[in-house]
Amino acid sequence: MLGVKYFRHAGPNDHVARYVNGRLRSQGRGLSFWVGPRTTIAIVPASVQAIPFIFVERTSDDQDVSVAGELRLTIDPPKALDLYDLSVDSGTGRYRKDGLDKAHDHARASLRPLVRALVNESTISQALRGVKVIAEAVAERLGEGRAEFERLGFQVQAVSIDEIKSQNQKLADAIGAIERERSLARADKAVADRRMDSAKNEREIQRYESETALQLEKDRSRLIEAQSENTVAQAQAESEATRRRLDPYREARPEILLALAIERMAQGSIGQVNLTPELLAAVSRMANPAST
Repeated sequence: MLGVKYFRHAGPNDHVARYVNGRLRSQGRGLSFWVGPRTTIAIVPASVQAIPFIFVERTSDDQDVSVAGELRLTIDPPKALDLYDLSVDSGTGRYRKDGLDKAHDHARASLRPLVRALVNESTISQALRGVKVIAEAVAERLGEGRAEFERLGFQVQAVSIDEIKSQNQKLADAIGAIERERSLARADKAVADRRMDSAKNEREIQRYESETALQLEKDRSRLIEAQSENTVAQAQAESEATRRRLDPYREARPEILLALAIERMAQGSIGQVNLTPELLAAVSRMANPAST
């Protein structure tokens, strides 16, 4: 039909709104439909928008720095359709005006005061060295000030700061040289600390080994002393047992003792007897009692 064509340029992450004679007729993700001469189409991107930014701000010691990073957010379709002209060409799907760029600019403008306040509170040295600290502080303040972004139809997902650079290159070089010197000093201190710790550990090991050897020697001395005491005690016990065993025979006459010995020998209790002159003399007296 004359003046009628089919719109099929929306992707799955595009929120499409169809207006006829300025009145909203339908909207939704990835819509396709016939377009007449009185139809207007607007598209709001539903995917996360990555918005780069570079702000030039002044530190507390009056030095200019550039802060570069990225703001990630999603756009609320109803609010964005009310605030921005996001109409597209029905034949190509391209934006007719710069409505999306203006939305991004508004997001940057809402973020900038948060970054500026933190940079203003920092010296040039703190700003150049504290990228991570400033980024974390911006994210924290962004969480507290979400209302302004939501009023503009933005849902902030994240913010990152990639780099903070001085606008004065000579000053930046001087600070960089100072930082390098500090880094080298920290590295030297770390090496010295490691060497000191190593020496301490070595002394601790030597002391432990010495104490262990001394303790082992003490333990060995106590063991030897205990063994000696045990040996003496055992010998004394055996001596006492022998004394008590022989005590009944202390007053017996020799011939009686000899008789007992012969009896024990006959019973096999004595395995061997040495025949000494004294023994033979005692046997002779026993055999001839009259001669004694």
